[in-house]
Amino acid sequence: PYLKSLWFTRDEAEQLASELNRNITQSPMQMEFFRNASAISRTITATLDFSASIIQGLPILASNPIAFFHALTTSMRSMFDSSIFQRYLSTPRVQNITSRAPGLIITGGGESEYTEAFRLLPKIIGGPKGILSPFQRQFEVFGDVARIEAASALLPGAAKAGRVPEMVQLINHATGVIDSLGMGISPMQRSIEGSLILFAPRYFRASLALVGDLLGSNYTARESSIMLGSMLTSGIAMYLHLANASGQEPILDPADSRFLTLQIGDTRMGPGSIWVALARLAGRLIIDTDTGEISPAQA
Repeated sequence: PYLKSLWFTRDEAEQLASELNRNITQSPMQMEFFRNASAISRTITATLDFSASIIQGLPILASNPIAFFHALTTSMRSMFDSSIFQRYLSTPRVQNITSRAPGLIITGGGESEYTEAFRLLPKIIGGPKGILSPFQRQFEVFGDVARIEAASALLPGAAKAGRVPEMVQLINHATGVIDSLGMGISPMQRSIEGSLILFAPRYFRASLALVGDLLGSNYTARESSIMLGSMLTSGIAMYLHLANASGQEPILDPADSRFLTLQIGDTRMGPGSIWVALARLAGRLIIDTDTGEISPAQA
């Protein structure tokens, strides 16, 4: 009952899937247009607001600040010198890490979900020497370095426990990347997700996978709980500090629409991301709508 109005029923899901399949079959060019439009919007939004450290870096910042700031400084420097990242990749230390952690997703400063639309833009904007090229580079370099440095910290323990593949998967999930093709996600589903439903489908899927890692092996459960727990506590602590500094009452009830926001002028503003959305959903699931209190049966 507590999922009512939050979830599709089986009949609704089947009807929606049938309509989407019919429309995609009849209008493939329209679907491609919407997918490309969404990709261009995602690319420009993500690269121009320097959001890589916040989008992909939150779990790393909370669990390994050294790796986070190494990635941040390297990515910012790479904006002005494209050779910095290539020199970093070619060092013996990094070569050793990547060889011992196969499967770690490294773009090499190329393109990922967030910057894949660069090839759709005019060369003067999205080409190798285009106006947006430095912004693309800093975005991708941050994710690559964050994954490599996180792997550097976790490799000794993971190798000793024989859990390197699980470690690699965990780091990929924590930094918002996942191999959708390798998971067997069809081109049609990827097209639907990218054009109609989600701003960043692979990031969304990877983030949910990180939550799912809590139910994995002892190793992934422990490490993912550390990442998510550290992110939760550090995020709440930062919000409390900002609320106290501004003389406002903090809103820590996930079921409250004002959750983790502050009053700025006439508007309430606060952090976004899938993590806040999941906290809101969890709050709505465990709060009894009749009493407004946490239901022990649903918590």
